[in-house]
Amino acid sequence: MVRHPVHPHAFAALGVAALVAALAFLLERALSTEFHPDARVLTLLRELSDLDSGRNAEAGRIATELVAVPPGDGRAAPLHRLAGPRRG
Repeated sequence: MVRHPVHPHAFAALGVAALVAALAFLLERALSTEFHPDARVLTLLRELSDLDSGRNAEAGRIATELVAVPPGDGRAAPLHRLAGPRRG
């Protein structure tokens, strides 16, 4: 009886071919037209994030201006009137 040699790398080559085929399938799905609505959603989320970053920066600037007001400044007087009389 004649024995044929079994190539030990044959199964590894089949496994690599299967992984390459799966990668090609996933890449084709990602680049298909079904992906475009998701891209629009991502664009809207990016715009919302940019808007949020701008508002956070503006709020930080305003907070810094409020803290930077010296106590003898005329703008600080209305804040003391709003706070009411001190009890102590």
